[in-house]
Amino acid sequence: MTSPDYWAGNRPDYIAAHECGHALPFWAQGIPLDYVAIIGHGTMPRPHTQPIDVNGGSLGQRLLVNASGVISGFWRNNRAFSDLGIAELLIASADGCFETLGSLSGRATRIPRAGLIGPSEDLEPAAWLMGGEVCAYDHAIRYWRECERFVASVTPAIAAITPHLIERGELPGAEVALRAAVAMAGQPDPWLPGWTAEK
Repeated sequence: MTSPDYWAGNRPDYIAAHECGHALPFWAQGIPLDYVAIIGHGTMPRPHTQPIDVNGGSLGQRLLVNASGVISGFWRNNRAFSDLGIAELLIASADGCFETLGSLSGRATRIPRAGLIGPSEDLEPAAWLMGGEVCAYDHAIRYWRECERFVASVTPAIAAITPHLIERGELPGAEVALRAAVAMAGQPDPWLPGWTAEK
């Protein structure tokens, strides 16, 4: 989940790409998904992706889900992450911001990290884990780049599902799985980091 402030001013295609990025690791890892929404659903007033078992999956699987949504959304906005930006986001930064780079221009932009790493936010678990490691910088870069590799491997599915999510506001997990399978037909299997299998 991500705070309402994070969503303010973001385009529907960005929000949908973000949520598709969260949904596709469930599909790729065979974890049942209840639904994905870019609108409020029940008691949840903001965009979110809901697995059937909210406590299911390994820590590694959940870390992939969390980062993949952030990466997919930023890529949709033509933003990339430098190694420095990854370290600032996941470990610490003096000004409370992290750096992203324009994919086309290369121009750096600083974004507050609190909306992604604060309590109950998408990257809180990863930031908590990285903050206590001696080799946190290397681990943060490896974690993020491997999540990017996963997102790149499911890009056809993200591109296929995003317009339907924008149009309808919410998709059931079974439909996400079906549309992902159709979009990925003839493509290599999604690439999954080895650490997703770790407990």
